[in-house]
Amino acid sequence: MRALTLVEAALAPQVKAYVDRNPKSAAAFEQAKQSGIAGGTNRASIFYTPFPLTFVDGKGAKAITLDGQEVTDFLGNFTAGLFGYSPEPVIKAVTDAMAHGHALGGGANLFETQAHSIRPTKKSQFRSETPMKSARRSINTVMTWPRS
Repeated sequence: MRALTLVEAALAPQVKAYVDRNPKSAAAFEQAKQSGIAGGTNRASIFYTPFPLTFVDGKGAKAITLDGQEVTDFLGNFTAGLFGYSPEPVIKAVTDAMAHGHALGGGANLFETQAHSIRPTKKSQFRSETPMKSARRSINTVMTWPRS
């Protein structure tokens, strides 16, 4: 027997168990393939055979599949999910921002209303910086403010 045949034979019971445990994810994948998106997903990094799991909820590092299984996400969505699923501080910050206008385009935004609390360590500290460097410094300063 060829090595690949041996590996496939060894994996066959595990693949069958995976398929048997996840019938709703299998059905969701079949439906997604009908959407016209090649392979049923636009993210090649999450596809695996025979089909990817379909996730419906998550908290912290735990994700819930359409079939009701709770799994631990050790990947963190390639760092985009660094804070986990539904992190309360992020939910609160987004909710607060959306409640008061998140991109108003004028003055009196969070930075402008809190800028008085930024105190340079030297008088000329900000004068020699480029606007981009100054903006990065300001954002970093705001991110260190205490949260209530």
